[in-house]
Amino acid sequence: MPDSGLAAQGPAAVLFDKDGTLVDTEHLWLHAERLTMERIGGTWT
Repeated sequence: MPDSGLAAQGPAAVLFDKDGTLVDTEHLWLHAERLTMERIGGTWT
């Protein structure tokens, strides 16, 4: 492949979503935690 003279570039930005910034997923996490505990015979409080 011929050299275009341009260096490879990485992403212009990286975005990390803390819960609620872009998508509110807290209710999904709570459901998953409760379901997991129920399956192993415990409770999530």
